[in-house]
Amino acid sequence: MPFDRRPGERLTRFVFDSGQLRATAPRIKHSAFMPPTSGKLSIFWTSDLGDEAVWGICTTHVAPLRGKPVLARGDFNSLVVYAQDLRVDVDGIPDPRHANVVGWDMSSTRTRLQALKLAEAAACILPG
Repeated sequence: MPFDRRPGERLTRFVFDSGQLRATAPRIKHSAFMPPTSGKLSIFWTSDLGDEAVWGICTTHVAPLRGKPVLARGDFNSLVVYAQDLRVDVDGIPDPRHANVVGWDMSSTRTRLQALKLAEAAACILPG
């Protein structure tokens, strides 16, 4: 079954490292979208959720694992993922809305370009 219930679901990546944010403007750097060695970039499917509920996912499921406060989140459209020949794999752990961006070529310089495209498409939202 395809991930998208309708074309262009909203996805969210939470940012905890100040080095992954641009100092001059609220923008997220591509390093926030670089996949770990597992090739699974952790995200959440946040379509149909209000702002408070999205931050609630972070407070409940992500921040405790990181042990530090969230600095921002990047909301982006799933169509950007597909345009980069990547996929969204919903695993539902630790929350039913948890997913991973997968399909990275971990041995290629293309990975950086894919991360750049995701970062460019992401709206940087600060906690508020």
